[in-house]
Amino acid sequence: MSTTDSTRFLDMIDRLALAYPEATFGWRGAMERVVTLWAEQLGDLPLPAVEAAVQRWIATQPKLPHISDIRGVIQQAVAPVPS
Repeated sequence: MSTTDSTRFLDMIDRLALAYPEATFGWRGAMERVVTLWAEQLGDLPLPAVEAAVQRWIATQPKLPHISDIRGVIQQAVAPVPS
């Protein structure tokens, strides 16, 4: 992962921590490990799609997402519309 990608994942995790402070309290002191885990688990997806999914989640959901939730948002965004 490039330095730029790492910075972008750190920014996403920071935004989640700001949006859900009570749920991310345990991340303090482990932020690097959290970023690494999210980057490993979502690194196969286009980074702009991950960023958009995180933003959408923050805007529409009252709870902290799991990694699988972000994958689900991306899947829904690219799923074909039934005809």
